[in-house]
Amino acid sequence: RRCFDLVCSLCASVLLFIPMLIISVMIMMKDPGNPFYIHKRVGRNGESIGVLKFRSMKLGADNLATGHYCRIGWDNGAYYLQKALAGNKDQTYFLYRLSQDILSHCLFPLGEYSKEQVRGIAAENGLASAGQKDSFDICFIEDGDYRRCVRNYAHIVPRPGDMVDMQGRVVGSHQGLLDYTIGQRKGIGAALGYPAYVVGMDHEQARLILGSRQQLNADSIKVERLTFIDGRKLSKPIRAMIKIRCQAPPVYGWIKPDPDFCDKAEISFEEPVWAPAAGQSAVFYDNDILLGGGIIQ
Repeated sequence: RRCFDLVCSLCASVLLFIPMLIISVMIMMKDPGNPFYIHKRVGRNGESIGVLKFRSMKLGADNLATGHYCRIGWDNGAYYLQKALAGNKDQTYFLYRLSQDILSHCLFPLGEYSKEQVRGIAAENGLASAGQKDSFDICFIEDGDYRRCVRNYAHIVPRPGDMVDMQGRVVGSHQGLLDYTIGQRKGIGAALGYPAYVVGMDHEQARLILGSRQQLNADSIKVERLTFIDGRKLSKPIRAMIKIRCQAPPVYGWIKPDPDFCDKAEISFEEPVWAPAAGQSAVFYDNDILLGGGIIQ
């Protein structure tokens, strides 16, 4: 009975938290500098788990178990996160902001299993979720149309503008920058004589900047809100494997601390990365051990 009450209370907390997530998206969407700052506040990340951890402790629970595919361990006086055994389902990318305090109360029971094994266990126990389709992107938006969700909940009036090439020539028009993301190719609706990609956005003039795929390559990026799982402060450059989005292959690079700001750094890659986007997370690994990350500027 106690367990059931806790589960029901936590489910209620999740439902109450969804509007907070949406509001956070809205706030970041209105920020002209970083319109897609979603991972900073929203999704399967450390800050939402922190809220649920706080709620579960208030209910008298000792720990909070989540369905993230990752593994947790203890070494040298600190907790660490490790990629899931099912590498194609690994979700450590979303969890780099978890603090040691939160990790001390977290359980990740799925990290040792494949998705097929999890479905098998669910089927053995008669759970309806055994045959449920996998969720992708923002899972609480049933039809996956985040544009409609943002407009409906934030009452944002899209601001139309021009599509321009890298020389500033107008090549088309759009109905709102919200409908696009860096690196997008499909659904642009402009002809440049070569495959066109979204390479930038000018929010002051509501201009969508288009270019070639090659123009999205980057040798370096800057990050802010730098954080490490073990709580360290970066004092000297370190080499790590770096992912600039969840499904991107990791690339080796050097993380160099900003001499003036302890939560900022510059990352130099050993080979170019494609389409880094402001507001997304750059996440650092030592092989399969999650080190930390930061928000791309």
